[in-house]
Amino acid sequence: MVRNGIRPDDHTFPFVLKACADNLNVQKGMEIHGCVFKLGFDFDVFVGNTLLLFYGNTGYLSDAKKVFDEMLERDVVSWNTLLGAFSVNGFYLKALDLFYEMNLRSGFRPNMVTVVSVLPVCAALEDEVVASEIHCYVVKIGLDSQVTLCNALVDVYGKCGNLKSSRRVFDEMMERNEVSWNAIITSLAYMEHNKDALEAFRLMINEEVKPNSVTIASILPVLVELEHFDLGKEIHGFSLRFGIESDVFISNSLIDMYAKSGHSTQASVVFHLMTEKNVVSWNAMVANFAQNRFELAAIELVRQMQTDGAIPNPVTFTNALPACARMGFLRPGKEIHARAFRMGCYFDQFVSNALTDMYAKCGFLNLARNVFNISLRDEVSYNILIVGYSQTTNSSESLSLFLEMGLVGMERDVVSYMGVIAACASLVALKQGEEIHALVVRKNLHMHIFIANSLLDFYTKCGKIDLACKIFYRISEKDAASWNTIILGVGMLGELEAAINLFEAMREDGVEYDSVSYIAVLSACSHGGLVEKGKKYSACRIMIKLLETAIQFED
Repeated sequence: MVRNGIRPDDHTFPFVLKACADNLNVQKGMEIHGCVFKLGFDFDVFVGNTLLLFYGNTGYLSDAKKVFDEMLERDVVSWNTLLGAFSVNGFYLKALDLFYEMNLRSGFRPNMVTVVSVLPVCAALEDEVVASEIHCYVVKIGLDSQVTLCNALVDVYGKCGNLKSSRRVFDEMMERNEVSWNAIITSLAYMEHNKDALEAFRLMINEEVKPNSVTIASILPVLVELEHFDLGKEIHGFSLRFGIESDVFISNSLIDMYAKSGHSTQASVVFHLMTEKNVVSWNAMVANFAQNRFELAAIELVRQMQTDGAIPNPVTFTNALPACARMGFLRPGKEIHARAFRMGCYFDQFVSNALTDMYAKCGFLNLARNVFNISLRDEVSYNILIVGYSQTTNSSESLSLFLEMGLVGMERDVVSYMGVIAACASLVALKQGEEIHALVVRKNLHMHIFIANSLLDFYTKCGKIDLACKIFYRISEKDAASWNTIILGVGMLGELEAAINLFEAMREDGVEYDSVSYIAVLSACSHGGLVEKGKKYSACRIMIKLLETAIQFED
């Protein structure tokens, strides 16, 4: 057109700029902007609005704001376009500031497009106050019957945690579409009202509203939480019948559902049938293998992911590293460590904690400490090392780290106390252990089953069986670990009859024996000097019971 000597007009530029925006051709769009300026069309509000749309759609928000500021004339579309650009690109506070400026200074009243653009901003910021103000404004100007606006209100109230208002808006809607149902289902699921979300889904079906890919992707995690895996399979079948199973969000949700229901093979089938995969797809599969104890497959998938050109992110590493930790795979763990470092994920707290845990469980506490020392730390970081050191000859480090937690103002939880009590048991540090016990009592954590069991172990190893027995009999719901610990403790003192009585009382209490139970009672017999000699009837009785149980296990 230009080469043929035809001068563009104010109708030409909007079409060309839209094409540049649709194709993300920023360079060409900027050249067109230069032509606009040169030919004097930069003062045309229609052309200016198209420039705003171009820069907003391509993510050049500073350029969009500059165009906006330099516009001699603006209309409501100008304000809405820039507001929408800020909203879509995640500049929520700027979007909110612009909304207030429009409302107070522009001379233009916000319209439906304005409100639909600003409500997702309130949802992202969880600003229910502003959302309520906008809702009142919507009612005042008579737009509260508009289905698009009501859908946005259902969504914003749900994401702000106000399910009562969300449901009220939904229930009062004169007209609903699939977006309305999706909004209420996701709102209920977001607040973990999973049964209500499922009921809303059933009502949607009853009202003959066809679910779409958003509906399916929203309801599948709900079914996972409710463990309704059979219904999940039915919904998978529905998505196949309607040809939406290839949607990446549905496929990712299906992988997650099958993984959490233990159907790892089916999750793999869904993954391999996907025509399009994103990083969430790969992460879901790595998590699937790791959760279902296919550690080697999880590690290999991370390698395959990189070979296929997908870029791992912190979630990838935090899913794969526990697999390395469980199997003691140091070399693959180091490979992931190196990859995380190269990608700049090394300082992500979840990644650094997973690395610390991996090195600790692989028995390389020096490497775990190195990661800990250069990382951001939280309670989990400290707990990993406190527990890790408690199981080594360097248990005193657990005590030091436990004290450091208090000095830096971190809240010590059940895991912290379990770790430090185990360290005191390992060191036979009676005084320090009693101090920790007193602290646990002050925190009202002493009756927690894991802490009570740790205290049992501590006092038995320190030879204070009387204190151990007091703790044992105060535990309201004893588990196998409680019984095993006290049987071992009593047996170590040579109290064979007491150990046997406890062993029999364990079954009477409804607690099943495990392998440690039998080791504990055999140890008691050994310390009583009776297993070898075979002279006491009670010891023989225990051995017969052990043999009978072993035969039952084989059968």
